[in-house]
Amino acid sequence: MPFQSENSPVPIPPPGEDELPYDDGEPMESERHRAQMDLLIETLKLHWHERDDVYVGGNMAIYFSELQAKKNDFRGPDVFVVLDTNRRERKSWVVW
Repeated sequence: MPFQSENSPVPIPPPGEDELPYDDGEPMESERHRAQMDLLIETLKLHWHERDDVYVGGNMAIYFSELQAKKNDFRGPDVFVVLDTNRRERKSWVVW
């Protein structure tokens, strides 16, 4: 992890969702594709509606490493589910 200066023990935190791109610029393949994605996301949200520790998202960038972010190498899966997290609005999903 990089540090603020050569003599500083304070590490520079990795970028978060506000600093990273959140749109891959790729359009949906078709209107049907978008409708299927939306239906699956809404169905999963309904399934877990009583839980605040489940996040259901889709067509959102997911970052697994800082190198991936630096190389601008990201894609958003159509649908994904994360357990044991806080449910809130997000721009992207950052694993670190």
